[in-house]
Amino acid sequence: MARYESRLNAVLNERQIRQEQVERELAVERQGLSREEETLQKMIEASDTALKGLRERQQGPGLPGEIEIYYQFVSHQANRIKKQEEVVLAQRQIFEAKRQELEAVIRDKKMIEKIEEKRREVFLATLKKKESDFLDEVGSRMERGGLR
Repeated sequence: MARYESRLNAVLNERQIRQEQVERELAVERQGLSREEETLQKMIEASDTALKGLRERQQGPGLPGEIEIYYQFVSHQANRIKKQEEVVLAQRQIFEAKRQELEAVIRDKKMIEKIEEKRREVFLATLKKKESDFLDEVGSRMERGGLR
């Protein structure tokens, strides 16, 4: 009996390797995004704490120098937060691009798998047809007087 040999195995293997590579890259980008978001959150929390301290110093018996230090820190922290928000946005864009790349790789791999499956189905249908024709021929010869 004829055996089906895929001509697309090498392509499928390459697509699988590419998918795994992009998945690893996406995981790295996800970690980077999480790190940057965590940094931003810590900055916001530090700023909120400093603002609370500034308000307490302004309402209470705070020294002018102490209030000025709090004010400078809060102003500086606001600038750092703005820059960190830009970093987070850039990291999100990189992550999204990598996610879309993974989706494209998966679509491509599935398309190759479908083509391979169709080829296999055609092969099996052809093989079944040949076997059926062969059996019909054998049966026909037997009815006519035996095999020659």
